[in-house]
Amino acid sequence: MDFNQQDAHAPSIKEPNMLPLIDVMLVLLVIVLITSPLLTKALNVNVSNGQTQAMQSAQLTLSINDKGIWLLDGQVRNQAQVRHYLTEQAEQSDLSVHLNVGSKTQYQDVHGLMSLLNELNIDKVSFAKQEEQKK
Repeated sequence: MDFNQQDAHAPSIKEPNMLPLIDVMLVLLVIVLITSPLLTKALNVNVSNGQTQAMQSAQLTLSINDKGIWLLDGQVRNQAQVRHYLTEQAEQSDLSVHLNVGSKTQYQDVHGLMSLLNELNIDKVSFAKQEEQKK
């Protein structure tokens, strides 16, 4: 008996070609494996429950012009006065300092001020460059 021989009267059964289907499924699997870690990264945000807390936050502007003169909220102060004022404010509330520096201000002046802020543990500092006065 020959099992490989087909009967002439029996219809032939053709199997579908599965290779293209398998290729497409593997490509889709690779795409899912690559993109799924990107989709799972989330940004943790603490959302308040509607109740706000009153935070004391003092904001002050400290400027050093090109001549090395210190200005605290627009008033001329020396370094000792600035140190005393910053020490008082840092103890009372969460202090935020906006630092305006002239374009020709000496590095030593800026370094001295940054050292002072570091000593007082004031870490909320923003920088701005003073506009040059037009002649």
